[in-house]
Amino acid sequence: SDLPVDAGTAKRPLSFIDLPAFDRDLSHTLSRAKDPVVVTSTDTIALKQLPNRLEKWIAAVDKSGGKIETHNIDGAEPATRSLGLLLSILGSIPQVMDFARDMIYSDARNYNAKIFYRMDSKGDRVMDRMELVRRTPAQ
Repeated sequence: SDLPVDAGTAKRPLSFIDLPAFDRDLSHTLSRAKDPVVVTSTDTIALKQLPNRLEKWIAAVDKSGGKIETHNIDGAEPATRSLGLLLSILGSIPQVMDFARDMIYSDARNYNAKIFYRMDSKGDRVMDRMELVRRTPAQ
């Protein structure tokens, strides 16, 4: 059929839950999405204490040569690729080699990650959302 691809499914945010079902959903969505894939959470997630499950996805992007950017949505800090902040996110990821072999993360290799955060009342950076943006192939 000549119907346009329904972009609505890709644009609906995927809500993070710390369960294997999230990995399956994200992997499936990344394999088919044309638009950025947005991950949100109903829980407050401090960037310095990301759930291991989320860290693995970010590390998979990083390990495959993807870019990881952090953006403050409040404008209280400039948009940054702050090495310190990224190292605090990536540096806490154990056993990168073990999970990198796991096929569920393979679709992350086509993506860059943008982590949007705000400052909470205690001055901690908390995740607003993560956007996984498909990389354009090098010319």
